[in-house]
Amino acid sequence: ALDWPAMELFAQSIEAIARDEPRVLILTGAGGAFCAGGDLTDLHPHSTEEDGHRLSTLLGDALNSLERLPFPTIAAIEGAAVGGGAEIAFACDLRIVAEDAHLQMAQIRLGVMPGWGGGQRLLRLAGYSQAFYWLVTGKRIDAQHALSGGLANELAPATQAYAQAHAVAAELAQFDPDALRAIKTALLAGLDQPTDEAQALERSLFPRLWASQAHHQAAEALIKRLRHASD
Repeated sequence: ALDWPAMELFAQSIEAIARDEPRVLILTGAGGAFCAGGDLTDLHPHSTEEDGHRLSTLLGDALNSLERLPFPTIAAIEGAAVGGGAEIAFACDLRIVAEDAHLQMAQIRLGVMPGWGGGQRLLRLAGYSQAFYWLVTGKRIDAQHALSGGLANELAPATQAYAQAHAVAAELAQFDPDALRAIKTALLAGLDQPTDEAQALERSLFPRLWASQAHHQAAEALIKRLRHASD
């Protein structure tokens, strides 16, 4: 669970990671859980509207920054990803979920709603009706339902979510980082911009990649393989 200092550290860490620009980022928890959300023992004494604004702004801004990182991000989920923990997972590009893990948007059980943008991200992932259902019931979402509901990209055996996420990250890291960056830029634009504007951006990003050394090398290697296979 995240207390105030942990949230501050999380926000600072995202800023530092953005400067480092790794090929791929994996977020995971420790001790058999992903994240239990906010630490009520620490947060509950701060119960004014001003405190609520501080809380929603601190992690809301951090998760916006996480979502907009120019490289792929993967949440490796073991155990529970509850409340704000699920919101963190939804801010990642991909989610690898252990078969015995679960997600839960449990904010309604405390008389509140998502405050870090998780409601909107859940809406994009699952659609209106399913997102509404999970938000207003606060029910647990087991791994299989997370997969079928669009919240998980892959399931992993118990205790193996990080290992499987690392394998996915290694696969992505083989590709040209400029191409990965362009794909993410175009898709994020499609979430916020009219279709014609997002499509225009997508088309504008293509020519530079087509002329890149990475594309030329990959194309030449493929042509050689095809020629060899036909001989």
